[in-house]
Amino acid sequence: MEPLYIYSAIIGLIILGIVLTLVNTGAFASKTSKKTTFLLVGPSGSGKTSLFMKWATGKLSDTVTSTTTNTFEELKVPFDGGLDETVETVRIVDIPGHSKLRSHVQKALEDYDNAIRGIVFVIDSAAGAQAISQAASFLYWLLQKVEKKAGGIAILVAANKGDVFNALPVTKLRDTLEKEIDALRSARSKGVGDVDLNEDDEDGSWIGLEGQFHFKDLESEFAVMDGSVTASRTSKWDNWVQQHALNE
Repeated sequence: MEPLYIYSAIIGLIILGIVLTLVNTGAFASKTSKKTTFLLVGPSGSGKTSLFMKWATGKLSDTVTSTTTNTFEELKVPFDGGLDETVETVRIVDIPGHSKLRSHVQKALEDYDNAIRGIVFVIDSAAGAQAISQAASFLYWLLQKVEKKAGGIAILVAANKGDVFNALPVTKLRDTLEKEIDALRSARSKGVGDVDLNEDDEDGSWIGLEGQFHFKDLESEFAVMDGSVTASRTSKWDNWVQQHALNE
């Protein structure tokens, strides 16, 4: 019996080695990466992980700032679909928002690549001018990445905490983000200002057209919609995701 046990163990190790080799060489990853994917991106404290948990579990829950990427593979769309509606499951990926972990966003863009149907960029619309300015810097960095892709990638700015009295209205938030990005773009073109937004920016990518920056000039489809995770006002964001998931 002992030799049989040893042979079985050896065979098991060989099989495990083959599986790990396939995973590391991307044989399995290529199949996984084809699944329709939405990235949740944005500054820390914006409510991004709370939105992820709401979509993944259907419930509101307390969250803490995450330093790891969270993935849920079975989000069903449409969200309120009945038995007679076509239901598709999509992947959502919640990426840490700290500026020092920006490489996680870059990795997700590379890993999921053509499977990415949209990016939900969550902003705390009641966080104040400095936080909005920092969010604009993050968004500018992200746009430089996605605009390199032919046709870009659809982006939704989810203006969270829209139920709070001091939240910026959608129109004002959009205008503010445009002005902040325009200033960053101008500073970079002149080689002045604190516009070093981390790695992989050696080509000084230009986004939009010459002159003042406007989101309408992007290759990427772009939208700003208000809502609130804690107040369960996410229907606009839900609809955006399901429309982009179900429409080729």
